[in-house]
Amino acid sequence: MRTSTSGTPVSTQEDLQKMIAGILAEAMREISGTIFNTLKGYIMRDTYSDGAWYGSIEMGMEMKENKTYLASKQQINLLTGGATSKPSWEFLNKAFNIKNTERTASRVTEELFYDYGRMTFRPDLYQHGSVELGDMREHMADIMNVSDVDDPNDHGGKHREPFWDNFINDIFANGGNAIKQIFDKVFAEYGIVM
Repeated sequence: MRTSTSGTPVSTQEDLQKMIAGILAEAMREISGTIFNTLKGYIMRDTYSDGAWYGSIEMGMEMKENKTYLASKQQINLLTGGATSKPSWEFLNKAFNIKNTERTASRVTEELFYDYGRMTFRPDLYQHGSVELGDMREHMADIMNVSDVDDPNDHGGKHREPFWDNFINDIFANGGNAIKQIFDKVFAEYGIVM
């Protein structure tokens, strides 16, 4: 079982409230991190990979890159004179963020949000937009959250699965059982039983 990392003795009600608020904040950071990493798993599976797992538990599991993620190198080279057809991985690693929105002795609130401004816009490389379409970063989450093939374009469109819909549906399925399990596991590590 974990305990507060402050190490400060509790001698008043105010000390107790500060200790509890600290424990709640630590637990919420861990819960938010778990939920955030779960979302990243869905982005990886449904957007960047072909959606299937390969290998075995013993030898390690891996996903194969979604070959239709971007246009072929030949198409890109014709359009831009040499841009790569590899993803920037920014949608996975930069597009979502967590921030603490409230912290009191009895309440901690964290928000998972789409932070599109952290991604790079390079229209010359067709990265998150183009010269013709402009900056598409604000719309990337909606563009990527489709089932089957997104809007056909000069490059033929890309096969995708709805990462956000799948994440929300799975984490809140069965009355929110998956998210409740995350809370229960982390709170139990701090000796909090719900």
